[in-house]
Amino acid sequence: MKKIVITMLSVLLAPMVVRAGNMRLTADDAVALAMKNNRLVRISTLRAESASARHDETVSAQMPTLQLQAGYTKLSNIPALSMSLPAPPPAPPNTWFSTPLVLNIPDTYALKANVQYPLFTGHALEGAERAADYNAQASEHDLSNDKSGLTFAVKNAYWGLYKAIRVKAVLDKNVEQIGRHLDDVKAMVEAGILLRDEQLKAEVRLLNTRFSQKDAENNVRLAMMTLDNIIGLPLDAEIEPTSKLLPENKPIRPLADYIGDAVNQRPDLKAALMRESASGEAVLAAKGAYYPQVALFGDLNYLRPNPRIFPNVDQFDNTWDVGFGITYSLLDWGLVKNRVRQAEAAQSQAEFETEQLKDNLALDVNQSYLFLRQAGDRISVARQGVEEAEESHRITKDRFGGGFATNTEVLDAEVALLQAQLNYTVSIVDYEIADAKMRQSVGETQGN
Repeated sequence: MKKIVITMLSVLLAPMVVRAGNMRLTADDAVALAMKNNRLVRISTLRAESASARHDETVSAQMPTLQLQAGYTKLSNIPALSMSLPAPPPAPPNTWFSTPLVLNIPDTYALKANVQYPLFTGHALEGAERAADYNAQASEHDLSNDKSGLTFAVKNAYWGLYKAIRVKAVLDKNVEQIGRHLDDVKAMVEAGILLRDEQLKAEVRLLNTRFSQKDAENNVRLAMMTLDNIIGLPLDAEIEPTSKLLPENKPIRPLADYIGDAVNQRPDLKAALMRESASGEAVLAAKGAYYPQVALFGDLNYLRPNPRIFPNVDQFDNTWDVGFGITYSLLDWGLVKNRVRQAEAAQSQAEFETEQLKDNLALDVNQSYLFLRQAGDRISVARQGVEEAEESHRITKDRFGGGFATNTEVLDAEVALLQAQLNYTVSIVDYEIADAKMRQSVGETQGN
């Protein structure tokens, strides 16, 4: 029975394994998988949730608080104490009655409700709430920044795999071409038209190309594993990239437009600005301790016995009180002053970090812009190189067939064509990567 169950599970799970191991993915599909599986994004999401909860906590600190307390105390026995007093009229003269002063009540019960409400804290609570709000917004922007970075990393790996597959395809085609040429050379050697060394030259060229072909196969496997790891798939998962390349003539906007987009969109800059604002509010919150702290309070007591009731009676009685308190620190040995200094130093640090980030932003966009322009220029050059290499290869093959070109010239034409095809493949994929880098530089995330 156990073997039957295992067999059935194997049959049911086999199609799932095949599908998981041979996935057809677009670049956006790969990004979506990474967003779902990447641990760094999950950690960043939890940080944002924690910052949001911290903000909610500071809001709650400004609200009235209600506490309930209940207790029971067992007391040791004590002698009861009473006092004899003359009875008031209309009792007969010389009539006395006994009044208890202290009763032996060993079991005491307490049920209390306490309400407190901060009336004035020198704006410390308000400042803390605003600072927490800015920090929560900063954490959300941090999450967006992590997603932007992950998007670029996935696309870089995705197009890296695409490039490796295309390079291997070019080498495979070149191996076939050299193989056909080698067959022609062998036929000419057998016919006595060419010498044996010409055949050896072609064989050596074929072996060298096959050597590069094996390297290309290994590069495909490494690129596949890199993408698998980033998007959270098993390292042996087979992925087939299905995205189409961008149009080669896609217009490139002026540099100023990209810089403007970065200033408006970059999530890391937004996060830095939020933290700068939060540090300013933290300074105000720290200075709040310079002022008196005023709070309103109220208590409702349900006690047995109630000490405010005289004489004490072994029963539950209600009493209440309402008031306000003022606390002002006259001597704290510089405690508040040093807290304010820390907050002011943190504010200055946040301001410098924002300025530094703006400088880095401009540098990053400029570098991405140059990379994008270079990638676009290389495509046109590489395309022209392929066209010329193909024509040169065709002419050389025709001349070789007519006996007007040597075997070496044909092999050189094969190498030139191979290099031109590789250059073109690399250039169009590099343009995709450059475009993805520019999108990250200006602050775009998935879906933008």
